[in-house]
Amino acid sequence: MNVRLVDGTSASLVPQVRQGSLDAAFVAVPPGGLDPDFDHRVLVRDDIVVVVPSDGPEAGRPELTPAELADTPLITYGPDSGLRPHLRAAFDSAGVPFQPAYATNHVALQIELVAAGVGVALAAAAARGAADPRVTTVPLSPRVPYAKALIWRPGPHTSAPLRALLSTTTTEGT
Repeated sequence: MNVRLVDGTSASLVPQVRQGSLDAAFVAVPPGGLDPDFDHRVLVRDDIVVVVPSDGPEAGRPELTPAELADTPLITYGPDSGLRPHLRAAFDSAGVPFQPAYATNHVALQIELVAAGVGVALAAAAARGAADPRVTTVPLSPRVPYAKALIWRPGPHTSAPLRALLSTTTTEGT
């Protein structure tokens, strides 16, 4: 039994699962929901937060709104990220143009850019786990929740490694 792990964005992984070159992928659930052609299990629920310099004026705030970030250079996920539509929707709802100055899907690089004073990042709340004393997180308001799900093509072609993985994960939305 062989398992191959690859890195990629939701936009690049979903077609590979559809074509069968990948058994499954861990992707952000789009605002409109997942493609009904896939089976899935939601494995993570999280929020987007604002990553700010620990010594910056935003660090002590209880929350930040899109309007308060309108004139601040934003660092966030690229257009190919499954989280980008969630951010765009939040800014659209607030009537604020969503214009990131820097885009990278690597949260570690987002944190480095914030620490260097380049701007503030809109990142997964899991970024708190980075425990970098140079940065802190502030909730975004209104909150921007998202889910990440394991997706796969249903049917008898499901591989032994995928069946083994599915037998160990909890079912939230198959």
